[in-house]
Amino acid sequence: MLRLVLLFCATALNAAQPWSVDDLWTWREVTDVRIRPDGSSAAWVEASSIRGTNNTCTTLWLASIPTAKPQRLDGDACNQSHPRWSPDGRSLAYLAGGQIWIRAFAGERPRQITHAASPPLAFAWSPDATALAYTAHTFLYVVPLSGGAPVPVPTGKLNVLGEPAWMPDGKSILISAAEPGGDAEIYSVALDSGSAHQITHHAGPDFDPQPAPDGSRIAWISRDARAQSYVTAKLNVANPDSSRGKILAGALDRDVTHIQWSSDSRTVYFLAEDRGESRVWSARADGSVRQATTAGERLVDFSLADNGLAAAVRPSGEILTFPVDVPGAPALLASPNAPLLAARNTSAPEEIHFPSAGRAIQGWITRPPGFDRARRYPLVLDVRDAPRRMCGLGFDLRAQILAARGFVVLCANPRGTPGFGEEFGNLLRTRDPGDDFDDLMRGADYLIAQGFIDPARMHIIGGPLAAWAIGQTDRFRSAVAVDPPAVNGTDPERLHTPTLVIDTGTGKGAYDMYSALRARRIDSELLRVWGPQQLEAILSWLAR
Repeated sequence: MLRLVLLFCATALNAAQPWSVDDLWTWREVTDVRIRPDGSSAAWVEASSIRGTNNTCTTLWLASIPTAKPQRLDGDACNQSHPRWSPDGRSLAYLAGGQIWIRAFAGERPRQITHAASPPLAFAWSPDATALAYTAHTFLYVVPLSGGAPVPVPTGKLNVLGEPAWMPDGKSILISAAEPGGDAEIYSVALDSGSAHQITHHAGPDFDPQPAPDGSRIAWISRDARAQSYVTAKLNVANPDSSRGKILAGALDRDVTHIQWSSDSRTVYFLAEDRGESRVWSARADGSVRQATTAGERLVDFSLADNGLAAAVRPSGEILTFPVDVPGAPALLASPNAPLLAARNTSAPEEIHFPSAGRAIQGWITRPPGFDRARRYPLVLDVRDAPRRMCGLGFDLRAQILAARGFVVLCANPRGTPGFGEEFGNLLRTRDPGDDFDDLMRGADYLIAQGFIDPARMHIIGGPLAAWAIGQTDRFRSAVAVDPPAVNGTDPERLHTPTLVIDTGTGKGAYDMYSALRARRIDSELLRVWGPQQLEAILSWLAR
């Protein structure tokens, strides 16, 4: 089955130039959108690469809803992140230069709140907006906004993980924390006594606690401890005393992220990926779950206001707003990449399905601009395996740049990929890697059979799976292995493919693999590079 997704047709019709690697220096990656509690505005983070370096600049932006020209907060400063509105919506706290700052919107200048030797990692407002709780390393602190030093909150031997959350009465703080060598559990830490009450007793990690606005229930995400390659992240709720715990939306069988309560404390909204798409869903206490946004969409971030208005982000960087309980098209709030999208020839992603091991495997292909079916093109298998993640709808900048260089790009969802349920994600029981590699090769064969792929010009880009693949087949003209785990269980005698090995500093596997290639006198290079310079290196290697 082949389905053409017409998300970018209007852009493509008006475009003048193909995408290029130089566009990576202009591109803005949008993350951490946060809508104001009253739904009147939204803040977000834009990340951009600093030209000619491996450094990134992250900046805060703000726009009024329904539409207004976005404004950058606090001048030319970089390294800003983690915007969080106060419960009354009067102030915005954020991280800048490794410390917490607050900006009020009544004429007050930004004010630095912490001067900590150990930089805060995450924080949360108190319900009365008079204090902040934050984590640094694995410890919990509370800092009053009226002034004074941060106060350590005793948590014993617990290592605090992630973002804290205040209970609505302001008397305790919810944390995800783990004892040394143990799984993360949810705890409630009383501020008057410092005692930590363990809410969950679960084999497997529990994280991201979120109290209902009325304090009657607590929601969190968990994964079961199972001896398998993939376990679905589930939505849980319980009373604050840990009674009446249950799993919500269990029948959905998809990973739950970005959980948020409705203002009436009756519904939990969340994001979940599903077969190449990702949408907002809602779950109620009776176990019912429904889709809150329409199909044919991919969202990568989500925030909910008290009035039910939501803000979300597309992979293209477009920021949308929409009411979660009213059907209809979302409104576009901001699009930092609009000038680029309007000026470039963008190819719409196409969904394909091909058979492998008795299953229909989903893939997404991006064709070169001006694609001519009578020609035969080189193919790039773009493997998303470090970490393993789902390919799907939405704008993919790397695929567009590769396609502009004349490649057909295949990004497939082989066995083991999230977004297709726990059974599919756990199919790599005995061959990991292996079964997923078989699926990728069936995808390549499927496209070759269509007549527009040159089988002598196939390339593969990826992490451990790409490193493993070149020890199993000589079908690839070249390979790019990013942070490979040495030779990944492959006999070095079986290595024949010219390979670019990229080291981003995560371990010594890249050097070990490069050494194995050089010992075999295989054409290879070892580079330590990331960001736009990494893709520049990949394009140069593929063009050889």
